[in-house]
Amino acid sequence: DSKLHSDVSTHLEVYAWAMNIFCGLQQLNVPPSLLLLRHSQNSQHKLFSVLLHAMTDSMNWLESRQQEIQNETAAASDDDEIMDETGDDTTNAVLSFIQAT
Repeated sequence: DSKLHSDVSTHLEVYAWAMNIFCGLQQLNVPPSLLLLRHSQNSQHKLFSVLLHAMTDSMNWLESRQQEIQNETAAASDDDEIMDETGDDTTNAVLSFIQAT
């Protein structure tokens, strides 16, 4: 359970960051590097679409990760430690976001 909580937390942090950018665009309160997005309503819609798609992919990955952890837990002894295959949850969350773009 703690491993899944860590995965969920990491994914939520990535999407909170992305949503913060999107909200900044809506409030016209973003850094100069994002000015093109700020003034293009179409680009904002596309960004939001990509964000929703990435969040869906992320939820699918988390569901499969939950199943994987449950299967590993059932097969492992109490002394075995379950580790993420890549060892980097942030990478999984960011890759999910990038793949959606």
